[in-house]
Amino acid sequence: MCKVLGVSRSGYYAWRERPESLRSKRRKRRIRRIHELFLQSRRLYGKITVLLRRDEERIAQKTVARLMRDHGLRSRSENWCTSRDFGRELRRSDGSSSTLYASTKRQPI
Repeated sequence: MCKVLGVSRSGYYAWRERPESLRSKRRKRRIRRIHELFLQSRRLYGKITVLLRRDEERIAQKTVARLMRDHGLRSRSENWCTSRDFGRELRRSDGSSSTLYASTKRQPI
């Protein structure tokens, strides 16, 4: 296996026995905390960065977004529509689709 990987046998065993780095530990801790906050927020992407900073964690918004993307944490989306969406076919997150049409009849007062 070492020949295929192009490393020496002693280098492989030294790497295998090396303790986990502080960066790796911090990343795992952050992922665990992001996952907790994401589930607490009912799988809605929101103020995860703000909540992490409130816990005195120095982390950037883009880092949170990257970690969430890397670990498959995606926000559940609501089907919002605006007036320009009427008449278009909409794809829902469950795979079904529907077409919206604007009502042309006036409602009685």
